[in-house]
Amino acid sequence: MSWAPRPVPAPRGWVVLRHLVLAGTGGLALALLLAPRETNRIFWFALVPVLPILFLVNAELWRNVCPVATLSTLFGEGRTIRPLEAVRARRMAAFGIGLFLLLVPLRRLLFDVSGQATFGLVAAAAGAAFLGGLRLDRKAGFCNAFCPILPIERLYGQRPLVSVPNARCGPCRACTEHACFDLNPERSGLVSLGPDAASRRWVTTPFGAFALALPGYVVGFYLAPDASTDPSAAVVYATVLGCAAVSWGALAAAALAASVRPAVALVGAAGLAAGAYYWFTPAVVAGAWNLDPGWATGLRVPTLSIVAFWTLRGWRRTPDGAPTRGGR
Repeated sequence: MSWAPRPVPAPRGWVVLRHLVLAGTGGLALALLLAPRETNRIFWFALVPVLPILFLVNAELWRNVCPVATLSTLFGEGRTIRPLEAVRARRMAAFGIGLFLLLVPLRRLLFDVSGQATFGLVAAAAGAAFLGGLRLDRKAGFCNAFCPILPIERLYGQRPLVSVPNARCGPCRACTEHACFDLNPERSGLVSLGPDAASRRWVTTPFGAFALALPGYVVGFYLAPDASTDPSAAVVYATVLGCAAVSWGALAAAALAASVRPAVALVGAAGLAAGAYYWFTPAVVAGAWNLDPGWATGLRVPTLSIVAFWTLRGWRRTPDGAPTRGGR
């Protein structure tokens, strides 16, 4: 028998904000077609840079209002529940990681300079989420499956700075049988490692390898040539993925040599990646808006301070927070 508990209405404030964000996203999509250059700059160099800090504070701040999630859950009530089984969830999560690794370098080649291309990206995400929501229950069709932002939410959202409830799933209908972020943000990343979380093989799991590679991936993204130099795709991807491979190799070797447990390593990898992001991004944002270079320093200080605080606090809040010797 399918389990269909009585729906619990979300707090009205979240509902209103959710629809405002959805309407704003529709307006942004239209603006990408009517004024592509200006709107594209707002999208990539004003809105997107805020998301990592938002995830560190609490990823539910975004997940509660994400317009793509709203489309995915538009017809989520009153239907036969079709959950995302654990095996499929793991496969879809790996696919989402692959999508992230594929799409981000395209910013250097295309998205940063083409509002039309960014519109296509937004439309594709909206369409995939809507269709996924028709096939599976609630967030199982896209948000908890192959959304390319999900691995970032899991990594940055594992030690939230403030408490924010999940305002979408009331009550839980068990739409996802594996590593649901909304059920337990602090353990979602660890659960994503699967059975190998208890062994040294965790560094080769899709999520484990992604976490350890992300710091280098971020550095490689900013070291890669941008569209102004007319780079080849091979050069961009080789730079980004090459730095990611070096990062994975170095951090995996260090974690295994010191017998650092996955819970500690995931927090450290997230801190390094977020730190690298907010070291490079302020200068890029200042350049995009023709601001004085001093703005870059002004943006770096608070963002890097938040990242450092988040990382240290995360280690203290980790039950097995100290590296251990003789681990498996």
